[in-house]
Amino acid sequence: MKSAYPSLVSPFVKQGLFDSRQSELIKARKQAKLKCCQYQANPTSGNLQHVKQLLCRVGEKVFIEPGFFCDYGVGIELEDEVYLNLNVLLLDAAFIRIGAKTLVGPNVQIISVGHPTDAELRSQGLSTARPVTIGKKVWIGAGAIILPGVTVGDGANIGAGSVVTANVPAGETWAGNPAKRLGQVS
Repeated sequence: MKSAYPSLVSPFVKQGLFDSRQSELIKARKQAKLKCCQYQANPTSGNLQHVKQLLCRVGEKVFIEPGFFCDYGVGIELEDEVYLNLNVLLLDAAFIRIGAKTLVGPNVQIISVGHPTDAELRSQGLSTARPVTIGKKVWIGAGAIILPGVTVGDGANIGAGSVVTANVPAGETWAGNPAKRLGQVS
């Protein structure tokens, strides 16, 4: 396993903010994009190693369809039997963990980076980062967006096209923009 993830971005964090324009972070993003592009150019199982080399942890029987992109990669943990469908985007300025047997639909975005609401701080190029945790046996429908700081509990369902702005308890189905509780998983 690679070194602890917080060592990549956390040295740059001050009062909850960091400048993603730091040369070390730019270099790390370029390396991640290169590895992802190498996979996109020839998306075979053997070529998936380009992407797997980036990630903090990749469990057994993980499958990543073409179109996968990430910011750094080292902040991503995929447990056993995770399936990432076409064009999944993981922006990992903070840690992103996806639990075992979770299915992530096409065009899903899981985002741990954001920007301050204060215009002056934003104009200084500052960003925020909060971890995202997706539990085990979760289903995330096509085109859903999971925002920074969100935890999705084990066995939850996220409807296609949903924008998840709040924590989703285990075993619940949420959908909409912003996503709201529809009920228990049946």
